[in-house]
Amino acid sequence: MMRLVLHSFMTQRMHAATLPVRPQRVRKAGTGIFSAAAIVLILVMTAITCPASAFDGASISEPVWDWKYDAIERLIAAAGKSGGMVMNTRPYSRIEMGQQVLLLEEYFGNASADGAGNRPANWHHTVLLRRLKAELAREIALLQDSLPQETHWKAPRYLRFQAAHTDIPYEIQNQNGFAVNRYALRLESSFAVESGAVAAEVRPLLYYKNESQGGAELAAAYLQFRKNNWGLQVGRDSMWWGPGRRGAVIMSNHAPAFAMVKLHTFEPYDLPLLGPTSALLFIGSTSRQPVSMAVHEASGQVNYIEDREPVIMGFRVGFTPFSWLEMGISHVIQATNRHGEQYQAADLLQLVLPDWQKNEDSAYKGLVSNHLQAVDVAFTFGRDFAFVDRLGMEAMKIYIEYGGETVYYNAKEGLWLQFPEVLYGLYFDFGRSDLRLEFAINSSYVQWYSHGQFTEGYRNDGFVMGHHMGGFSKDLTADSGYALDEKNKIGLHFEWHDYFVAETSTFGGGIDYERALSDRSRAMVSCQHFRYTGGPYDGGGNTVVTLDYLYDF
Repeated sequence: MMRLVLHSFMTQRMHAATLPVRPQRVRKAGTGIFSAAAIVLILVMTAITCPASAFDGASISEPVWDWKYDAIERLIAAAGKSGGMVMNTRPYSRIEMGQQVLLLEEYFGNASADGAGNRPANWHHTVLLRRLKAELAREIALLQDSLPQETHWKAPRYLRFQAAHTDIPYEIQNQNGFAVNRYALRLESSFAVESGAVAAEVRPLLYYKNESQGGAELAAAYLQFRKNNWGLQVGRDSMWWGPGRRGAVIMSNHAPAFAMVKLHTFEPYDLPLLGPTSALLFIGSTSRQPVSMAVHEASGQVNYIEDREPVIMGFRVGFTPFSWLEMGISHVIQATNRHGEQYQAADLLQLVLPDWQKNEDSAYKGLVSNHLQAVDVAFTFGRDFAFVDRLGMEAMKIYIEYGGETVYYNAKEGLWLQFPEVLYGLYFDFGRSDLRLEFAINSSYVQWYSHGQFTEGYRNDGFVMGHHMGGFSKDLTADSGYALDEKNKIGLHFEWHDYFVAETSTFGGGIDYERALSDRSRAMVSCQHFRYTGGPYDGGGNTVVTLDYLYDF
C-alpha cells in the first residue's frame, strides 16, 4: 500500500486489489430516523428563497481530489473562522471557494494583532493564499464586482498526468477507481462552460496499463442548473462526505464516479441554532452485479441470483453551529427490486421502514435494500485559542465519524447502529509543517461493505464506495509534510493495515517530494515500500513509485 502525504492536491492511497470474501450475515430492520430528521431540515431550507450571496449564477465544482479543498480548510482553521462554509461535504462550487478566499485575504491581510485576534500570517499560508487567488481569479472578480454570469468557456481547465509502478497489483486509494498491475498511466482533463443559471463540465480520462490494456472513459460529466440557492445536477460525478482524509465511512471517491441526479444547496444557509447549513439529496445507479434474493437456505428457501444494476440514493446535511464545530448526518440506501425491473409505489415504505423478513425472504416481492448511516463531528481550534498558540501551532483539528448498517430500536440498549465503523482523526498545523494521524476500525461482524445479497457489496465497478479498507479491517496512518521553501515540499508516510478475516496485514511507508513549478502547476513523485504478513504475499514486499503532475490553465 501507499500513501502520498499531504501534498498540495488530494493525497493518494493504495491497497491490495484482491480483498477477502466476507461471510454472509443476517440484517435487522431499521427505523429511518436519520431520514426523518434530514427531511425536516431540508424542508425548512427549501422554504427560504433568498440566495446566500448576491451572485446567483451557476458554477462548476472541482473534483474532490483537488488541492484547493485542503488549502482552504487549512487556512480557515488557522484563521479560526468558518466564513459561513461547510467544509466536510465535497464537492462545493468554485464560486463558494472564491468567497472563502476573499474572507481569508481580509483576515490574513492584517499584519498586526487586533481585537479580532489577527496576527501575521505564516509565510507558507501566504503562499497557499496567493495560489488560491491565482486559480480563482475569475470567480473573485465576479464576486467583487457583482457581475452577471456571462457565457464563459474553459477548455481545457486543467491537465493531470499520473503514472504508477507496483510489484504487486494495487488500487490507488481515493482516485476514482485507479488500479495498477505492474504499471499504469492516466491522463485526465476538464472542459467546462458557464452561462447564466446553467453550467456544464466534461472530464475525459485516457488510461493505459500493462499487457496493452487501454481505453477512454468519463471521470465525470454533468449539467448544473441553478434557481436561487438550489442546484440540480444531472450526470456522473463523485462525492466525499465527512472530515476524514484517509477515507470516509459512507461516501468517498475511491470508486469511480457514478450516474446521479442531485439536488443541493449552492451555498450554505445561515439557520437558527444550526448556523451555516448545506444539504443534498441524490438518486443514481451503480454498476451491474449479481444479487442474491434470499439467504436462508437452512429454512428451506431457495436462493436465486438475478443480474441487476442497483439503485443508490441518499442525503447528507452538514452544519456549523460554531466556527470551531462542524457536524454532519449521512444516509445512503442501495436497493433493487425482485421479480422484474419495475418499481411500485409500495416500495417507498420499504425504503423508509425496512422490514427484515421482507428484505431476506424470497417469498416476498418488492425491494432488497442495504441501509447505511453515519454521523460525524469535527472540532477545529485556530491560533486564536490560547493553548494552540502556546504549543506553537497554527491550528489543531480533532474529528470522528461513526457509521454502520441499519438503525433499529432495542428496548434494553436503545437506538444504535449495527456493526459500526469508527474513524478517528487528529491534525496539527505548525505552519511550515503539519501532521495527520488517522485510525479507522470496522467491527469484526461488519457486513455492509460486503453485503450478503448484493454479492459485490457496497461497490461500484468493484471498488468500495466508502472507506477503501472495506470490512473486517483496521487502518492506521501517520502523515507529515514540511515546506522547504515556497516551491519545494517533502512528506513522510507510515501505515499499518490489518484484515481480520484474511489474517493478513501490511506495514510500511515512504517519502514524497513535491515541487510547485508555478502558481498553477505542480509535480510530485513518491516512493513507498511495504511488507506483508499472512495471505498470498506472506513475507514479501512491494515497492511503489508514482508520479503525479497537475497543470491548471
